[in-house]
Amino acid sequence: MLRVLFSLSIVYFFAAATPVPAQDTYFPPADDEAWETLSPEELSWNTEALDELLDWLGDHNTRSFVILKNGRIVVEQYYGINRETNWYWASAGKTVTATLVGALEKQGDVDIHSASGTWLGEGWTSLTEEQEQQITPWHQLTMTTGLDYEIDDLNCTLPQCLTFKAEPGTQWYYHNAPYTLLTNIIEEAAGQELNDFTEAVFDIIPGFSGFYADGASQFNRVFISNALDMARFGLFINNGAGWENSESVVTDTYFQDMISPSQDLNPAYGYLWWLNGQDSFIPPTFAFSVPGMLFPDAPADMYSALGLNSQILNIVPSEGLVVVRMGQEPAEGLFQFNRELWERLNEVREQATSSTPSTPAGFHLDQNYPNPFNPVTQISYRLSEPSPVRLSVYTLGGRHVETLVDETQFTGSYTVSFRADHLSSGIYIYRLHAGNQVRSKRMILLK
Repeated sequence: MLRVLFSLSIVYFFAAATPVPAQDTYFPPADDEAWETLSPEELSWNTEALDELLDWLGDHNTRSFVILKNGRIVVEQYYGINRETNWYWASAGKTVTATLVGALEKQGDVDIHSASGTWLGEGWTSLTEEQEQQITPWHQLTMTTGLDYEIDDLNCTLPQCLTFKAEPGTQWYYHNAPYTLLTNIIEEAAGQELNDFTEAVFDIIPGFSGFYADGASQFNRVFISNALDMARFGLFINNGAGWENSESVVTDTYFQDMISPSQDLNPAYGYLWWLNGQDSFIPPTFAFSVPGMLFPDAPADMYSALGLNSQILNIVPSEGLVVVRMGQEPAEGLFQFNRELWERLNEVREQATSSTPSTPAGFHLDQNYPNPFNPVTQISYRLSEPSPVRLSVYTLGGRHVETLVDETQFTGSYTVSFRADHLSSGIYIYRLHAGNQVRSKRMILLK
């Protein structure tokens, strides 16, 4: 039975993305029970595919899943928790911090191009005074401080952990400690405790009750809320960082910079937001660029708040969509999980098939797991009808490496192992032919 609205369980880009105008969007009241809804049937969504998506989410350690369409709830699903249960955002909460910095900039309390030491004090790093003065909040917002990332603890904010590697603005690396120190800048500039200032800025969002708490590391601060609070935040950001007809809490320039490529090193990164639709990206823990879009099956204008264990907030301005996933670690890594989520969401958003007895030809190719891998990974796919199948691996330049499957197979799910002892580190393509259809995905061998 389709688990959608009214049941107890249910009630992934262009440089200057434009938020949905307020008059086209519904803004819910503080009372969750009064939040208006839309049914998937009203949107002509494929309800069978939605059921399959919700089962898949439950099998992959999801705890809450929400879809808004122009502000109204279309899907709200919980697994072992309820709508009041708070959950950690992990690094998805960086986007809240970016918004708070923007609010201080608008108030004139922070210049993001001034030295960070203005608020952190002299000697907040182990750099020379001249080197330290070159680092600004802008570098912290864009992950380009130049601080050394080849250290034991990337969360450590102590001066002895913050050493020189490169000139600010010349390297991109997902270094958590410089980001965390933005919350110290917020407190100093605002003259308030972090949660007091957070409450003041987001007071315009009815019912929003998110807050910062100490993280697993002694240095971390983690944002916490329930799933509907995250959805409210997504709706607020999609409205230009304002609620309904209220004034934005940040300047127009800062908002556009927040959700646009912030630097040339990693075009898929704004001010702590991940941006789809770019031609390359640098994943966390990587020091090199990967070609292609972050999420090829998601709309190009989507931008995302992404955190450990696949805490996800996807915003699609062109379609008025806000998608929230909170939970524990799925089998796939964060980026792979969000890619497959959008593959399945696309099946849901297709119009329901007519009630003809024949099964349309088609298949689904999963992201390999693990990814990156060394030296063995698993490639899974499923067929909707018997087909001649060929599964092959290629270099990024198109050179054939190996054929893993070449035979006719029946309807069903299949998993194939690929062993790459003989290959060097790099990006490879695996391509599945089934009948006259083709699907391809990238995988990363990291030795």
